[in-house]
Amino acid sequence: MPVQVGDIPGETGQVRLRRTDGRKLAHQQERIIGAPQSERPGLQLGQGERDLPPGHRDAGGIRECGLDLGGGDPLHSMHTPDDKLGDHRATVPERRGSIARVQQDGSATVPRRPRVVTITVNFNSRPWLAECFATVTASRTRHADLEFVLVDNACTDGSAELVTQRHPSVTVLTTTRNEGFAGANNLGLRYALARGADFVFLLNPDTRTPPDLLDRLVEFLDAWPEYGIVGPMQYRYTSDGAGNGKLNDWSLTALRAGESNIFDLDTPGLPSPAGPVSGRAPGTLEHAYVQGAALMCRAEALRGVGLFDETYHSYYEECDLCRRTRWGGWRVALCTNLGIQHFGGRGNSQYRRRMMLRNKYYFLVTDPEYRARDITRLTFRWLARDLMRQGAAPAERLDGDRRHTHRRAVAAAAGPADSRQTAHTPAAAAPRRRRAARHRSRRRGTAGVKIAIVNPPHRLPSDASRWITVPPQGYGTVQWVCAHLIRGLRALGHQVTLLGAPGSRTDPGVTVVDATSANDFDEWAATTDVDIVHDHTNGLINPRVVRRRAQFISTHHLTGPPRHPQSCVYVSSAQRADAEGPVVPVPVDPPLLRFAATKDDYLLFLGRISPHKGVYEAAAFAKAARCQLVVAGPSWEPDYLRRIQTSDDGSTLHLEGEVGGARRVDLLSRARAILVLSQQVPGPWGHLWSEPGATVVSEAAASGTPTIATRNGCLPELTVGVGRHVPYGAEFDPAQAARLLAELPRPEQVRKIATERWHFLTISRRYEELYQHVLAGRRWGNAAHSSASSQAAT
Repeated sequence: MPVQVGDIPGETGQVRLRRTDGRKLAHQQERIIGAPQSERPGLQLGQGERDLPPGHRDAGGIRECGLDLGGGDPLHSMHTPDDKLGDHRATVPERRGSIARVQQDGSATVPRRPRVVTITVNFNSRPWLAECFATVTASRTRHADLEFVLVDNACTDGSAELVTQRHPSVTVLTTTRNEGFAGANNLGLRYALARGADFVFLLNPDTRTPPDLLDRLVEFLDAWPEYGIVGPMQYRYTSDGAGNGKLNDWSLTALRAGESNIFDLDTPGLPSPAGPVSGRAPGTLEHAYVQGAALMCRAEALRGVGLFDETYHSYYEECDLCRRTRWGGWRVALCTNLGIQHFGGRGNSQYRRRMMLRNKYYFLVTDPEYRARDITRLTFRWLARDLMRQGAAPAERLDGDRRHTHRRAVAAAAGPADSRQTAHTPAAAAPRRRRAARHRSRRRGTAGVKIAIVNPPHRLPSDASRWITVPPQGYGTVQWVCAHLIRGLRALGHQVTLLGAPGSRTDPGVTVVDATSANDFDEWAATTDVDIVHDHTNGLINPRVVRRRAQFISTHHLTGPPRHPQSCVYVSSAQRADAEGPVVPVPVDPPLLRFAATKDDYLLFLGRISPHKGVYEAAAFAKAARCQLVVAGPSWEPDYLRRIQTSDDGSTLHLEGEVGGARRVDLLSRARAILVLSQQVPGPWGHLWSEPGATVVSEAAASGTPTIATRNGCLPELTVGVGRHVPYGAEFDPAQAARLLAELPRPEQVRKIATERWHFLTISRRYEELYQHVLAGRRWGNAAHSSASSQAAT
């Protein structure tokens, strides 16, 4: 049933929360939403919120009480905590999938089912609409009432008529001009709020919705009232609808960025938008924003923070809405166990480039969280990069636009079929891709190189049935180095093949070959056409076998001399000692590690629990400093672990075990300092241990966490500016320990140094230079000592 713009009632009761002391609401980690209105410090109600029923004003768990969601996955194990039910717990009826209103006297009215309105903005997307509405209207909802809205954004392809004919229950709103993504969605949002919607789901036309997605999102928002905006992960759109289980590019980028600031890649160290760790729902990622292609918003949050800022028109408007929602005290997150298929905008039109460029600057300058220094640094960096990308002079660009217009006119004159063939077939697109690749190669100064990264095929000592994959799920230093290097080389335009343990998964476009022995590698090397083989197995690969078809380079990750010193790269100057060869430190990926300026009062040991790693000494230092020590890592030496446990009186030591994923990131970011007290004792290979690369130092520094270390091996050169040193042994004076903690560098300084020294793109560029030397026939290292070095290493 089409509805004209003039028929829609005005926006009802828009609320803007404000503080009486003039300070902004955002990033103050106050649980203002989870508390009754009378307990929210410094907040006043706008006129629109005064008109709402008390059940809408108090979001502290009174929407849904006594939930029993059942099920086995993390989403179905969520429940509303008792401490959020307040005084209304006994009076609110227990009804699944309903919203209970609470009167002023505390009595509850008859509960009702939540109302969900889906809004799809369409601009000449007729080919997608049939599948889009066929799937979303087939949604199974046990806990909500659904209404579907299509906003016809001045379309000229008959989209509205198609939807009205095939889906009469869909409400069609029409506009007289293209209002952009922001304006068209605001039209639908005002309609939904006027209709009394409790939740609004924004949906792009080029999507395919699973039948239970809306129901599970409503369940989640009912069970977790702190969340204002949530969204599913996005998977690649498949023609058959069966799905291939592969995340699309946006979701992969979101997972890599994690909870980093939206501009963290340009200026690392900016504050994370994520809320406090306590109170988070399981199975969520508090990414910087939820993409508007599939975004569910709580109507109460919209009434509090407003609708889309129509200044954006298109692009970055959902980033701004998520930012303002967080400023209003709500959480914003992706539900990592829910998914939707999304084809995604794959165009690179002039309009898209212009809007992305303009809105990026507008988004930056409208955020008072950024300091003037950050804005200046980002602006100059963007301007320099954008001007370089322009390349041609204005006159040349104008001529290019004219040629493009002429080509479109010729294609249109050729007829619809010829036009489609000219514009969209793979055969026509291939020359354009080749020209773009040549242009990138000229701009980069070198053509893309085919590189094979060989990862050591190791099993976990604690569980011989499990391989240490790339990236590792827990313990695995070399595996993290390979993962970061692969990502950097891909970003620089190279083709990468990974040979490693079964189950390894890296960036899209990387060929993964299972190789668990030297024989597997020899079989692969006999038929490979790569340019360079980069070995990280510490001598498992024979260079002479490789050099029959490709160039060879290796990175030495162990202490002692390498087995094959020719063309060997070392990870520290201390590891290299008197040998010949370049030093390239281990890389780190700051977006994968959350920065925290405020630290908790505990010290962290992260790594293998062995005597040469100094865990016993770390416990002694923590006891002297009167801090708790969290020990996170695998333990394969029970006698040594027992010695550590017996030295503690129960007040200092906390054994976490082997950790990975979000828990590892959380421990690194919140620790006051990380302890790397490596000792000069016999290590795993018999000789005195000398720390070769100390990956944990760079990872901790990227999280803003300083290091307290001995002067073993590479530690003195790594900890410059990011830590302090202590002597060997387990004797520490409490006063000196306290003074050392007080003298640690600031988290912002530590993060900045880590990003400048060890960012994976910086390290990848250094390896790129070495690859060019090798391809030019240059080698380093003494091959004559290869045999002796091999015996020493073993």
